[in-house]
Amino acid sequence: MGKSLLVSNVLPAEALALIPKEISVDYHDSKDVLPRPELIARLRGKDGLICHIVSAIDDEVPPRRPP
Repeated sequence: MGKSLLVSNVLPAEALALIPKEISVDYHDSKDVLPRPELIARLRGKDGLICHIVSAIDDEVPPRRPP
């Protein structure tokens, strides 16, 4: 199975272009912060997260894919 990533806020095209093509990207194309329940739901099963400082990341947000 390939790697997957959640991008929780809009990024410049130049930044998105740096993500390797073999990584599947779930992209929230908005300046609005993802609601916490949606952030947690969309992060499930992902290998990584790119977020802005406005996203509240704490112990409730899964830090990694469960083994």
